[in-house]
Amino acid sequence: MQQTGAHTFAFAIWCMPEFIGQAIQHSCAKAALLALGSHHLCSITRSSALEQLSQSHLTKACAKLNEAIRDFSEDNADAVLASSVMLGWSTGEKCQYARILQGTSAIMRQAKERGYQCGLNVLSGELEPLPVQNRRIVVAYLGFSEDDLIHMRPLSAGLQRLLASSSHVEVCTAARALLDFMRNLRLKRVADPVEQMETFNTIKSWIPWAPVATLGLGWRSIPILTMMCFYHTVSIAAESYLPAAVKAVFPHKRTQVIGRIYTALADMKPSSGDLPVTQAEIDEALDQVTICMVYAVRYRTQNIGRW
Repeated sequence: MQQTGAHTFAFAIWCMPEFIGQAIQHSCAKAALLALGSHHLCSITRSSALEQLSQSHLTKACAKLNEAIRDFSEDNADAVLASSVMLGWSTGEKCQYARILQGTSAIMRQAKERGYQCGLNVLSGELEPLPVQNRRIVVAYLGFSEDDLIHMRPLSAGLQRLLASSSHVEVCTAARALLDFMRNLRLKRVADPVEQMETFNTIKSWIPWAPVATLGLGWRSIPILTMMCFYHTVSIAAESYLPAAVKAVFPHKRTQVIGRIYTALADMKPSSGDLPVTQAEIDEALDQVTICMVYAVRYRTQNIGRW
């Protein structure tokens, strides 16, 4: 795949060619791909018939995945991991999502402990360095207290600013959903790992529009890029509240996506074409996603020791 477009910014979509390759070779990945496809169509059409089909494919895919896990080996490790990730994308039911997240995390841990050479190491392997084109990231990092960052106050302020400045209906819906998610986290501490994963599932409530919006001109749409950046940032910033859940959703790779979005905006030029952009809009977006970069830098500094 080209390294431009929505797959660069929507987490793990860049792995889809590998997932499809696994589906050709392994029945569990094929079943998971069918479940993902039917779930995607269902989220777009809201068809009751497709909803039944989607649930049927999901049930079959879970059964196939269980069979593959019973015979877990280096030969099927990639297929099992691909199936787990696709099934995580395919379910809207929070208990089911929690179990799949737990399973994905366990599969990656087992593969690593056994020394399996997996082609899907892109999900957990080497990271691109975060962009440093501008001092604003470091300056912003130094301007926030640790207490502010832990309680996600800069993110709340950034999303409120995005709400006030954007007329994009879906982006505003997503911003409100993320604000509600963070507000609820502050109100109730969740200790149980499974309950943490169930709680994390609510962050996806705004997602159904995203595939349609981002796979068109979305990757050049400033509001959508900014929203995707905030989504990935909230996903890692929630670590203080939901450590078990955040650990299972590839947070280090999300920092990579945040960096890519920052770079895309920094490289963007004013245009008057099919998606007109002004320099003022670019500068405003960079100011907003700098908050996201602060969290990416913080996460890598604390968990990886470099950024």
